[in-house]
Amino acid sequence: MVRAAAYPAATAMSYSRIVVSAHWLSDVALGALIGYGCARQVMSAQRDRRAASDAAGWQLNMDVTKQHVGMSVSYEF
Repeated sequence: MVRAAAYPAATAMSYSRIVVSAHWLSDVALGALIGYGCARQVMSAQRDRRAASDAAGWQLNMDVTKQHVGMSVSYEF
């Protein structure tokens, strides 16, 4: 779902940067590769974190809202 909006938006922005001579094609291509790599790394870390939280063991949970700040520690076995 997000990809359906993100890739066309990034492509349009990249194209516009080249058309107005704000960036060269090499700048845009390298920026796209860096952005893609960073996004993959973040998504991979998020997946690993979710998988680790499903496993048994210690968990630290934090909750921050306008009304309160809370923290809990739990152990699942």
